[in-house]
Amino acid sequence: MRGKNLVLYAFLSVLFFLSSCGWFSDNPMFPKAKVSITGEVLVPSLSVASAESKNWGLTRFTFTPLNRVGVKITQCRLEYRKADGTVLAALTRTIGTSIDVIPPQTPMASVAGMEDASVTWEADLLPPDVEAYIRSNRIPVVIVTVTFSGTDYATHAVSYRGGDFGFSMLEGLPSVDLEFFCTVGGGCPSCDTESSVQVGCALKVDDATVIKKVEFSINGQSAGVDTTPPFVSESVGVSLSDTVTAVAAVYDVNGGVSIATKTQKASEICQIPSPSPQTPGGS
Repeated sequence: MRGKNLVLYAFLSVLFFLSSCGWFSDNPMFPKAKVSITGEVLVPSLSVASAESKNWGLTRFTFTPLNRVGVKITQCRLEYRKADGTVLAALTRTIGTSIDVIPPQTPMASVAGMEDASVTWEADLLPPDVEAYIRSNRIPVVIVTVTFSGTDYATHAVSYRGGDFGFSMLEGLPSVDLEFFCTVGGGCPSCDTESSVQVGCALKVDDATVIKKVEFSINGQSAGVDTTPPFVSESVGVSLSDTVTAVAAVYDVNGGVSIATKTQKASEICQIPSPSPQTPGGS
């Protein structure tokens, strides 16, 4: 074990030396690290959290490398907004982290004896001071946008979107859901290979008569408010390469608030086809 630690230390020392002179970032042979991040709120609702004395803002993030470049994530930024998109600047904060995402089947993974490439990390998105601020200002719904940043092993500065997470302070409907739609060319069957598209979402609910209002947010932008069924958001411009996260705050006639979220790739939402191959001499 000691020998393995010495080898790992020597390997990291070489990386540090090359990084300090910018050799990796200036070398086109070393692309930026690509990482997939998923987040899961561990306690589904305020009532469950209160009953079991758990922290209902606790969220577990899973980091999975998508290429052979590792990364050290050193910061997690939390930005808080109302459902209408208003930023709660007093709550914005940055948490220091030390998360190493090491791709499998690489020398560093072998030296470290790593078998599982995925790494998990937990954060409290609603610590006591944040919850107290929300309650004292009578904010029924808050949306937390999470962003991770750091430096990859090729010395590139990197930033990754960790997702949007909605929390309601009032209990609402037991089940609400969202579905995306694409508005390019009059609908997804007509979508082409343009670099950007317009994406919106609609609320799926069994009984629309119990809903008073729905506030929509897409990728951190306000996507409108709808007070009559069918409850449909405004469209927001996104890139085809983007991952789209929608959040809907659903206010019911009993004074409760429900949160519906959905995440999907823009290219999947619009079902963008690949260009047909051109035959020699064809038009």
